[in-house]
Amino acid sequence: MKAQYDSTADALYLQFGTQAPDGVVEMAAGVHVDTTDGGEIIGIEILNASEKINNPPLRGKLQPHQTEMPKLQSTNRSA
Repeated sequence: MKAQYDSTADALYLQFGTQAPDGVVEMAAGVHVDTTDGGEIIGIEILNASEKINNPPLRGKLQPHQTEMPKLQSTNRSA
């Protein structure tokens, strides 16, 4: 997976492969999922990302035009 953040547009794009998408589905306001004709998810675009991502460690690591997703410490949420 690769991530690209455009600070001018405040848009985050998560890319899951190299295939070109055939369509897009708007999942919520400003959240678009790129898909293939076979239903495979190719990428997710998040507009106004700084308002939607409530994760300070991730926010601090994203840099404009970053090509690799930053590694975050995983947490175990099981009880």
